Amino acid sequence: MTQLVLDTPSSQVRRWLPRLVVAAGVGLLAVVVWALVFRSPARSSGAGGQQWVRVAPMDLEVKLVKDGELAAINNIEVVCEVEGSTTIQQIIKEGSNVKAGDVLVVLDSSAIRQKIEDTTIELQKAEADVTNARELRDIQESKNAADLEAAEVALTLAQLDLRDY
Repeated sequence: MTQLVLDTPSSQVRRWLPRLVVAAGVGLLAVVVWALVFRSPARSSGAGGQQWVRVAPMDLEVKLVKDGELAAINNIEVVCEVEGSTTIQQIIKEGSNVKAGDVLVVLDSSAIRQKIEDTTIELQKAEADVTNARELRDIQESKNAADLEAAEVALTLAQLDLRDY
């Protein structure tokens, strides 16, 4: 499975987030103090020209927007090592999660199957030719042996005839 990571490490975001929250809280507190202390008396109401506001704790939502690009940690290049041109019959959708052993692409294999069948037929023909050649060799060897034996017998008879003459 391919994991994707942001170019900006998330550890930096985790490190700066608490500081940003504290800084925002301090800034909010400073604005409240400034508003209470330095308000103009003409707008103030209440005794002594001051207005008191009760402050209650609340959640402060902080949103960070950061430009970045996603990049794969483990990149696997898929290469088609089939000779010639092939036609894709089926392919999974881009961005799909896959596991080891999942079929990603189905290629048209009819041309390859035809080559395998042709090669198998050629192999069977060559094996038949080898068998035929061996049988013909055995026949020739046996004929040669018979001819040699006949020639030896003829030689022996001729030598006997020569001696008798």
